[in-house]
Amino acid sequence: MTLRAAALLFFLSLIPGILTATTFEKGDRIHITNIHNIDDDLYGFAQNVTIDGYVGGDLVCGGFEVSTSGEIDGSVNVFANIYRHAGEAKQSLRLFSESGWINGYIGRSLLAFASEIHIEQGAEIGEDADLFGSSVTVDGQIGRNLTVHGSRIYLSGVVNGDVHLYGEKIIISAPATIHGNLTYESTKEAKIDQVGVEILGETKWVTPDDEDAESDSDQGPAIIVPLSQMLAAFLFGIIMLYMFKRYALVSYKRIKTDFAKSFAVGILTIFVMAFSIIILSLSLMGIILGLILSSGSAAFFGSIILIVSIVLTPITSFLSISGGILLYSGGIMMAIFVGSLLFSRGSSGRPPLAKLNLLVGLLIMTLLCAIPYLGTLIFLVAMLTGAGAIVLGVRSCRADSLSQMAAPDLPPTSPPPPIETQPEN
Repeated sequence: MTLRAAALLFFLSLIPGILTATTFEKGDRIHITNIHNIDDDLYGFAQNVTIDGYVGGDLVCGGFEVSTSGEIDGSVNVFANIYRHAGEAKQSLRLFSESGWINGYIGRSLLAFASEIHIEQGAEIGEDADLFGSSVTVDGQIGRNLTVHGSRIYLSGVVNGDVHLYGEKIIISAPATIHGNLTYESTKEAKIDQVGVEILGETKWVTPDDEDAESDSDQGPAIIVPLSQMLAAFLFGIIMLYMFKRYALVSYKRIKTDFAKSFAVGILTIFVMAFSIIILSLSLMGIILGLILSSGSAAFFGSIILIVSIVLTPITSFLSISGGILLYSGGIMMAIFVGSLLFSRGSSGRPPLAKLNLLVGLLIMTLLCAIPYLGTLIFLVAMLTGAGAIVLGVRSCRADSLSQMAAPDLPPTSPPPPIETQPEN
């Protein structure tokens, strides 16, 4: 499993909570004590997050230090600097952290990205464990298969399935037990204790060849390119929001209220852009053809073709470039909408055009668009819907401006003078 796919699983886990009953907590410190019972999904973002109580749904939390020692019926999704799990997670646990310490129960699978990962002796994972880190220690019990990518790997636990290890330094020590096959890829042979280590399946050592080494060297640019594109879109989005905040706000409301109509207008926009590109290409060829025919017996027709082509070239160039900018801005507008969906329930006071909404939305969209085949479809739908919403938003803003200009300037009305009454004789 690649880094991009794993991160995608994490962010996809955030979206369902928006559509279901959800409890949001935020602040400097969040502490769900052992007397608290939360039946919904829990989203918590703070400097320190401690979960000692019961959570009936999924848990999504982020902070500098996060600890879960309570009971969680759903999945656990954590983004933290330091994470400790000593409780019970009945579904899966997905971790992105600097260091992670697992010493509790996980009913299904474990996915962990951290510099240091410790699966301690008391840990029990019901299904597969996929671990990515610099230093990885597995002393607990894995219900099915174990996959570890790391520079230093230490294994002394129990694995009921197959084991795949990828690292430079691999040490398997007693009382490690592997019920399946052991396959490890390393430039050095793994150090396996002759006494106390039990491997029931086959043991296979694979050395990375030159092709694999070249493939690994290409992983850096493969990650840097989409990251650079995301940051460029973020900067462009900030400029767009600063210069056209009114249009952006109306476009955001269009996506929220008229999603289908925005998508339809976006399809029409891309057809207009494609038609403009075709006419532009014909105009450029017409200029060449007109210059060729401008001398000789066909000079009249050549002049007509040249004039028409010269007139159409700047018009179609403007439409083509504007269409490209519009589609690019549409993707950014859709990212703002996705990011605002994530935070709308958690902080009702956050403006929809906040920079954090844009950044998180772009990250989610980048991960979604990385899915083969399906990602292309998601990208097209998002881009077209956002572009259509911008067209509708600009049209609505201009209509409001024209209506204000057409309204006559009426002089301020003053109250009528009081009626003087003659006193009775």
